[in-house]
Amino acid sequence: MSWSPEAPDNDLSPIPPAQNLETVSVLKKLVTARAELSGLNEALVSLPNPSVFVNSLALLEAQASSEIENIVTTTDELFRADTHRADASAATREALRYKIALFHGQERMRQRADLMTVGMAKEICSEIRGTGTDLWQSQGTYIGNPVTGRRIYTRPAGRQVIEEKLQNWEQFMMLQQISTRWFRWR
Repeated sequence: MSWSPEAPDNDLSPIPPAQNLETVSVLKKLVTARAELSGLNEALVSLPNPSVFVNSLALLEAQASSEIENIVTTTDELFRADTHRADASAATREALRYKIALFHGQERMRQRADLMTVGMAKEICSEIRGTGTDLWQSQGTYIGNPVTGRRIYTRPAGRQVIEEKLQNWEQFMMLQQISTRWFRWR
């Protein structure tokens, strides 16, 4: 079956992908990324308060992530509301929950020795939504233009399909985390 953004992506391939990701092209990009991260780390340690940069980055990520859900706010409003939430718009307050959830997830991973699970993902989603969250029950949830209705992607539909995809993701995450620990240990 061919993929269409109009239909639920129930045939989403399991992870890891069948193709080998360790190609020359990918490895070259990893070398470049590692060098860039090293430079960023050097810059961060020279700052008097690196948490200001980290907090700013988290706010910008929260803004970008919330836009996927059609929750739009300005950067100015988001930074202002980070210290004065009471007068922020509903969209801005919701975007701020993305930042809070990011740090919450980071702390939970520290507590659980870096193990990311489906349960933890649900907990983080609950933090974002500001209410207890379970698997999506509604059909037809998609990423796209809310004005025109043009879809870019329609998520898998059906509780059993979503549970299978999440279990596959959790198994993949566990394998990645175990292999990362093994290489650190060696």
